[in-house]
Amino acid sequence: MNLLETLIYYDGPRLYTAKDLDGSLFLILCCDIDTLLISPTTDEVIRALKAKQITILDAIRQPQVWLVKQDFGVTQSVRVLGWEDVPVDNLPEMGEYI
Repeated sequence: MNLLETLIYYDGPRLYTAKDLDGSLFLILCCDIDTLLISPTTDEVIRALKAKQITILDAIRQPQVWLVKQDFGVTQSVRVLGWEDVPVDNLPEMGEYI
């Protein structure tokens, strides 16, 4: 994936957009030092997120997401999850905006 825009930066990108080789757009949340939550998204959702019309949680909530575990930037595992199966400790706080 190619990083497009960093929306939150703290000691590295924490929330950012990226495109895959097919040109699909994703919103990526760095949950902790070794975990990423990757959600398909649209330009409209990103615009609403940047305009503070929707929360981070609203923007990343999709029927299917990927939970990626890394070790020093090397992918160790990728799990495809339904939204209801995403561990709560990997989600942003309710009401949190960028």
